[in-house]
Amino acid sequence: LSTFHPILDQNTFILFPQELCFFGMGEGAATLLALTLSDIICFFGAYKLTFLQGLIKICGTTIIC
Repeated sequence: LSTFHPILDQNTFILFPQELCFFGMGEGAATLLALTLSDIICFFGAYKLTFLQGLIKICGTTIIC
């Protein structure tokens, strides 16, 4: 289902608590994913998504940041 292949420190970054505060995301665990225009990603389970830049299409709806 996904064409995105996570590579640590290239397109996948583990965020530290002080970095979460910088982005205004509160506390907890977080991972930043850097997607290209051609990437397709599938999530299973419940996630809180925060978009920092660009746009994403979800179920036919385009969300622009």
